[in-house]
Amino acid sequence: MQYRPIKKISIAFLILGWAAAILSVAQPEEGTDLAAAHSASLPFDNNFFEGNRAYAINNYLEAIPFLKNCLNFRPDEHSVHHILSKIYKELGRAEEAFFHAGEAVRLNPQNYWYYVAQSEIYRKFNYYKQAADALMEASRLVPSGAKGLQLEAADLYIEAMEYKLALKILDQLEKKAGLQDDIIRRKYNILIKLGKTKQAEKLLEKLRNTNNTSDLINGALLNHYKYFRKDAKREKLLKDWLRIAPENGEVMVELANLYLEKNRKDQALHQFKKAMTQSDLDGRRSVEILLFLVQKFSEIPFDETKKLAENVASHHPYSPEAQAMLGDLLAREGNIDQAIEAYKKTLSNGGRKETVYQNLLLLLNDKKRFDEILDFGTEAIANFQDNPLFYVLTAMAAFQIADYQKAVELAKSGLPFSVGNKQVKFQLHYLLAESNHHLSNHHASDDHFEKALNIDPNNISALNNYAYYLAEREQNLDKALVLITRAGSIANDHPSVLDTWAWVLYKRGEYEEALVKIKKAIEIDGGKSAILLEHYGDILFTLGKANEAIVAWHQALAIDKENSKLLSKINNHSLR
Repeated sequence: MQYRPIKKISIAFLILGWAAAILSVAQPEEGTDLAAAHSASLPFDNNFFEGNRAYAINNYLEAIPFLKNCLNFRPDEHSVHHILSKIYKELGRAEEAFFHAGEAVRLNPQNYWYYVAQSEIYRKFNYYKQAADALMEASRLVPSGAKGLQLEAADLYIEAMEYKLALKILDQLEKKAGLQDDIIRRKYNILIKLGKTKQAEKLLEKLRNTNNTSDLINGALLNHYKYFRKDAKREKLLKDWLRIAPENGEVMVELANLYLEKNRKDQALHQFKKAMTQSDLDGRRSVEILLFLVQKFSEIPFDETKKLAENVASHHPYSPEAQAMLGDLLAREGNIDQAIEAYKKTLSNGGRKETVYQNLLLLLNDKKRFDEILDFGTEAIANFQDNPLFYVLTAMAAFQIADYQKAVELAKSGLPFSVGNKQVKFQLHYLLAESNHHLSNHHASDDHFEKALNIDPNNISALNNYAYYLAEREQNLDKALVLITRAGSIANDHPSVLDTWAWVLYKRGEYEEALVKIKKAIEIDGGKSAILLEHYGDILFTLGKANEAIVAWHQALAIDKENSKLLSKINNHSLR
């Protein structure tokens, strides 16, 4: 417990104090002229009142003249000296504060608060010994609270490097109160400062003998043994501690670290494993230990690391950290489905970390589990709205399940957070282009294709699809030809690019050139694509080769059996 002087006193309290001071003045003897006595007291009372009023509102410079006037009338008024000492303390005027504090205790040596205030003044100006002396004087006036004051005085003596005086106080307290932690701890620190390490050690051992179940005492002795390299005693203490508290994980870790220092790796590894799965450590701490082991013991095979992670996750089923680490290891192993479940468990247990969401969404994307991406992606955006990757993955999932409006909304929302990340910005514009195309918002689609290609002018998919959509709409075919020619210069053996090139030429009326491109596309594709075969048939039919066209359409229908448009072309011998 620390004792502090009262820094601010309410005006009401000051007035009461002033009134008490007036009442405490010796009453006039019988026969005294009362009017004359009252008249003589008025100057002091008025100045005392005004001085206290100014002091109460922290107007110290205004208070000083009034209080000095009080001393002119009554030089031995201890309460005035006391107030002046506190004012000078606040003003940083040390000598004057010392003088008036000294006068207050000299004139009224039985006032406990005066000594406490004097101690505070000395302490403020770093006179720690004098501050301690004042507290010792105060402690003699309040026997019931003496211990707290004396402990505080001992701390001040230590600060002043008056170790013998501090020890004297602590020895006296120990005789009265016995072996108590707050006393022994101070004595230990003093003995260490004096270089008496053996005496300090015996002191802690003596304290532990009285209470060997105290984590605080055991910890203090352990730190002593550790610092002074008393490894044999340190090991004995840790083992004894574990016999008393067999599930104390931190003690297991300390013992493991000791074994590591001694190059006893097998024993260290055993203790670390035990700490992770058979102790009171939480999941977060267990994961920290496992990460340390992976770095420290490079010889541990991956399978064993994974098994340890599984044990930790099993021992801490509700720990998001444990489940997340297991998810990381399972993903690294390629066990995607189990990794997904581990990450889901991490989130359900409150481990809503950005990396967990990111890993989960990427794995779900690998597995094409788009409905789940939409759910978890929306949740991720709500928690980390400035991560643009979450918008890309979630918008892509919406696109894949044909929720094009949702894809547009998500991609648009993500654009403000893509500044400085060209790859993500491209993906968002590309998704907006594709989604708007499917919503027949062709102007918006074209605009976003342009923006995407401004970022990545050589992107095959964007060049190809933009050109194909223009050809399908039979709009801006010159632009379409430029786009697909660029794509063809980058990937001239890609069937989809060749097909789009053929289709743009076909829409431009360049049928022979279109036929060359579509034949090459089918040759490379191996006749597996229904759309390529349909386009081949359309081009042949337009060139007047109806029989060959129908053969091509039949080949396409064999692949895409539900294509009613193809069936209509065959039955009607027309392009419709």
